[in-house]
Amino acid sequence: MRRNVVLYIFCCYLIFFNVCSKAPQSAREIINRSVEKHGGKALTNWKTMVVKGEVFQEDVGRKYRGEYIKYAQKPDKLRVERDLTKFERGRLFYSYIYNNGKGWMLINLIPYYGKQYGKLFKRWLNQCNGIAYYANSADTLILKPDKKVKGEKAYVISAITDNDTTNLYINKKDYYLIQEEYGKTKRIYSGFKRFGNAIYPTYIDEITKIGPRTVKVNFIYHSIEYNTPIDQKLFEEDMPNYNISENRKE
Repeated sequence: MRRNVVLYIFCCYLIFFNVCSKAPQSAREIINRSVEKHGGKALTNWKTMVVKGEVFQEDVGRKYRGEYIKYAQKPDKLRVERDLTKFERGRLFYSYIYNNGKGWMLINLIPYYGKQYGKLFKRWLNQCNGIAYYANSADTLILKPDKKVKGEKAYVISAITDNDTTNLYINKKDYYLIQEEYGKTKRIYSGFKRFGNAIYPTYIDEITKIGPRTVKVNFIYHSIEYNTPIDQKLFEEDMPNYNISENRKE
């Protein structure tokens, strides 16, 4: 009798192991596994998020270490600070602001407006949900041939959302999202760490082609706080009172 029970348990284990270890067959299966690996519902179960860390950004031929702070509030508010004067003798500090469809930026407190900022900064807000954003919002997911990212084999999925295509590279070993590509920008993720109940990369390398130039910006995340109060004035500073349809400076 005891032997039969042991044999039954062993068979159940084999069935469970085979089901769990079975390679995913579709883009949806892969992206769902990635969501669970990154924390599942914890990726989206927040109302506000404050990220603090460092940014390494070039100015006049030299890369400066600066302070990085990101304020996000659902459903439609974001502010990103990059202060290159914080730790070194840099000369620039940036604020990138998104509020209910409008995006604008401040460089040394001088506002700049343009319709291109709204789309870009909305993407930054969506990225606060990590891989879960694409799992929940993509209209189409297309599985493409595998590729390598820094020596790691990765599934490649094209996520199409609102006529915008993002290529997602998901590590075949642990299902972490290790690279995103959209437009002329590539973002490489590493150093994954648990913040609360969700897992985010702590190192982000962003590479963007701007004409003949290649702009590289590096980020390090030190902390992520959830559901803390955020001063609403941060999302309203120099907010335009008109529809942004073209580049404009005041």
